[in-house]
Amino acid sequence: MFAIRTREPKTVMNRLALLSRWQEELNELGMFESDIINIRNASLFKPLEPIPVMFLLMRLTEHEAVLDVIDIYKAVAIEAQFYNSSLACIHNTVEQILTHDWLVSLGKDAKGRALYTTQMMIDIERSVVELATYLHLDESYKMNDQAIEQAIAAQENNQGFEMSEEQQASVQGVCQTGLDILQGRAGAGKSTSMQAVRIAYESQGIKVKGSTIAKKAAVQLENDTGIESKTLASTILEIEKRPSRYSNSVILVDEAGLIPTSDLLMLMRGAEKAKAKIILVGETAQLKSIKQTGCLAYLSKLLGHSELTSIYRQRQLWARTMVVDLRSGASMSAINTMRAKGLLNLFETKDKTLEALIDAWHAYTLANPNKDWMIMAFSWKDVEPLNELVRKRLKDREVIGDEDIEINCVVSQKVMSLKFSVNDRVWFTINDYERAFTNGDLGTVTAISEFEDEYYFFISMDNGHRVRFKVSDYSDEKGNLHLVRAYASTIYSSQGSTVDGDTFVLYTTSMDRAASYVAGSRHKDNCDWFVNGRELDDYNDDAITEERNLQESRIETLAKCMRTSRHKAIALEYLKA
Repeated sequence: MFAIRTREPKTVMNRLALLSRWQEELNELGMFESDIINIRNASLFKPLEPIPVMFLLMRLTEHEAVLDVIDIYKAVAIEAQFYNSSLACIHNTVEQILTHDWLVSLGKDAKGRALYTTQMMIDIERSVVELATYLHLDESYKMNDQAIEQAIAAQENNQGFEMSEEQQASVQGVCQTGLDILQGRAGAGKSTSMQAVRIAYESQGIKVKGSTIAKKAAVQLENDTGIESKTLASTILEIEKRPSRYSNSVILVDEAGLIPTSDLLMLMRGAEKAKAKIILVGETAQLKSIKQTGCLAYLSKLLGHSELTSIYRQRQLWARTMVVDLRSGASMSAINTMRAKGLLNLFETKDKTLEALIDAWHAYTLANPNKDWMIMAFSWKDVEPLNELVRKRLKDREVIGDEDIEINCVVSQKVMSLKFSVNDRVWFTINDYERAFTNGDLGTVTAISEFEDEYYFFISMDNGHRVRFKVSDYSDEKGNLHLVRAYASTIYSSQGSTVDGDTFVLYTTSMDRAASYVAGSRHKDNCDWFVNGRELDDYNDDAITEERNLQESRIETLAKCMRTSRHKAIALEYLKA
């Protein structure tokens, strides 16, 4: 039987009490969260100051835990638009922020830039560390060796082959405390380990529940491991309202590196209240949260973690070695492998690069009609041209229809005018729980009809459902449809995917080590890279005239971009430095 915890984490409760003080101070100033819209509407509420400094201090670290002066100026300039503020007013507001008690100096970075955070962010991070440490000291969920060995044997029987020693050790490692961490390289078999963990705990009558940032990832986690999964937001909401549902439970959080610090704190508070266990699964070398990040790496160093390093996804040894090189920053070694295998393609212009990528994809899909494939680019501004080029080829092959219904669409706050036809592949871009639509759901258009000046979409979803909706019912307040074409995707949205075939990557200099690693590790067969040489030239300040030197200069620049690490640390790391 498992012991029931009775002690209270006093240090954590003190820290959480301190967090509540920030809202109390804002309340005293009339700065309630519910008043934000009023603050921005002068006809309803006259602001206390030309630009609300307190509001800005509260929001500065909403996306990044560590800031520099430029970040602060950006935040002030954005808010200043609501007030038609002068440049002098912006400078004055920045000065108020820089001298405010709530702003904390973190010293300087390697380039000599002054770094800052807010006291609120420091308190949130300290609360996460203290609560994580408290959970990690709890042995209520420690599994006995026999139960773990039986679970491993059961998993091996289910899959028909033995688990590696490393995978077996990882299962043992995350069945010990109230908070355990598993880090695994892309393609190293984390799903296999998680299945065994589920079997182990369920054999002792303990529920295992999965949680991920995105609904699409939750569906994949459930399919891969058999663990009933939902989004992190849903988990936090449910555990807060009905903690009893999570008693005697393990919450397994996949892609934990994507979780913002403030969300992790709410999850840990809920787990403590419900007396549940947390397992954080992810990898610090992959892409991080687009909001506050760095906690997975920090907690892994502080508390220790299990690790999976042997890669199994790629079929060829040289391909697995190349993935390891991308991960470690040995980019020149990876590039040399690409060149030797004919996977690196350099062109003179962006248009030629795009066309070459589509040519390669076109030839591959014709030669391998039963194989999976994926086209990736770093941002939506590059994804959409790729989608358009793929669509043109499919029209030439008479795969999609000629309807070409043009509709304004939106994804990640980017609005674009897109054409849709029968058999177009589409991607749902926001969650709509009433209609059971999930951000990341894929489907195929089966029909588009018009009735009373309104378009209706009929879509066969990849999950087996057939849906029908009118555009206005799945659009934002400006009428932009939450749907895009789905032939190419961003690297960020591809994280966690496995492609049983080839992948095609449009490389840009925005792609650092983490992005290159994620993009270069989705495939089982080959990953083809397409690079605009002129973009590399622009990135490189040195003037090169000789053709041979130009080629080598481009390769060196590519290697430099691929090995650049944009590591995001939590604010506490700077305070302890």
